[in-house]
Amino acid sequence: MRFGFTLIELLIVLAIGGIIAAAVGPAISRFPSGSQLDEVAGDLKQVIQLARERSVAGVAGSTYGVFLEQNTGAPDRYLLFRGASYATRDSLYDEPTVIRNSLELTAALTGGATEITFTSSWGTPSVTGAITLTHAAGGSRTLRLNDLGFITTE
Repeated sequence: MRFGFTLIELLIVLAIGGIIAAAVGPAISRFPSGSQLDEVAGDLKQVIQLARERSVAGVAGSTYGVFLEQNTGAPDRYLLFRGASYATRDSLYDEPTVIRNSLELTAALTGGATEITFTSSWGTPSVTGAITLTHAAGGSRTLRLNDLGFITTE
């Protein structure tokens, strides 16, 4: 009767474990980037919806919008503002959100716009199009804004 493992058996088990780790490793490394993308995309979607809802409700007798700030060498951000446009907003009521360094914001809105405002009563957006968040480690999420002011996530 023998007890234990031979060197060959141990080497085979280690080789199989290495092959499995090599195959699964890249898939596991994508989980953090995917969850970060989902979180930031969800937050941005909620801020855009909030701007629309505040405009429709006429909160403080004003309309609201979201400004998308794409920066080179600094983190991108988006800003919920009160007013008819970003340029004429009341900056005392700005609600900025800085996006993590590992994520990049890209806006493809009609006319190359970087802000979305909504009409009072109907909540119709000033622009339509897509906003894409891209992670440095790979992966992206796209928000699409339609002409009724509704957003879908891809």
